[in-house]
Amino acid sequence: METSTHILFGIGIASLASLDPSLKEYSLPVYVSCVLSSNAPDFDYAFKLKGKSEYYKLHRGFSHSLFMLPLWAFLITTVFALYYPDLVFLQHLFVWNLGAVIVHVITDVLNFHGTQVLRPFTEKWFSIDCIPLFDYFIFSLHISGMILSLTGFHPGKTFLSIYLLLFIYILLRFATRSYIYHQLTTHFLKSKGVKIIPNMDLYSWQVIIEGEENYILGRYTWGKLMVDSVLEKETPQPWVEISKQNKDISNFITSTIFVYPRVIERKEALEVRWIDLRFRKGRRFPFKAIWVFSHHKSLEKSYVGWFHHPIEYKRIKKELVNEISK
Repeated sequence: METSTHILFGIGIASLASLDPSLKEYSLPVYVSCVLSSNAPDFDYAFKLKGKSEYYKLHRGFSHSLFMLPLWAFLITTVFALYYPDLVFLQHLFVWNLGAVIVHVITDVLNFHGTQVLRPFTEKWFSIDCIPLFDYFIFSLHISGMILSLTGFHPGKTFLSIYLLLFIYILLRFATRSYIYHQLTTHFLKSKGVKIIPNMDLYSWQVIIEGEENYILGRYTWGKLMVDSVLEKETPQPWVEISKQNKDISNFITSTIFVYPRVIERKEALEVRWIDLRFRKGRRFPFKAIWVFSHHKSLEKSYVGWFHHPIEYKRIKKELVNEISK
């Protein structure tokens, strides 16, 4: 989920904690600690210091694993133990902090990006694909709860009602997603994989269907599959395999199996473009990796990131080609 949503979940869980008599006198530290705990798994943002591709590879990895859940809660509770020595308070605070961390990981598993929640036992990505990365309904529910709490309603009872409603909403989304997945896998019996990308609309979901020879990209709308485009799998080329030896490229393709390479040969340099099929806006794929190679100087350059406009992509690619052509 987006950071803003995790912050709101932290506020909501802290509001819910007001039902706990042991925390009645500690409102401020409870809110601060729950917000920190609700964002703790995303402290792996520090991996960006090692480079963007390292961050894309490691984000939602070990920091979101089952092993780290109690550790995050313990570390944050320990910080507050320096200022609040009440043992009963700290025990109850740990439980609510743990709840905030667990909710963070659960909501990340529920969206299509997923997490490596079972590390170090397996590096497999787990995603349930039923809520979008940013859900307006979830966001609005929390804002409504905050407003009601500020206008005199009991925050604990208010958010208890909100989370019961939210639970029903997620169940509805999960049921819809399961129905769509069943329909697609029943029809495409020979598919190698089906990925569902949830939108805010319950009636329209983006889908990726991987076959032996192609990727079908489309939308499942009102019980029908609308095909937007079909990407044919190209015959394996040596340059594709060579590009995988580049650290940025290998990090990029580690985070998802739905990547599509394309080799483009130009006079000044050869380009291998890797796109993440999960992130699609119309006919564009804004999240991609570029590897360029100069035949004359045997130099290579790479870049991984978001390209929200074609002009931005052309600019970055030109810069890479100029660097290896000097």
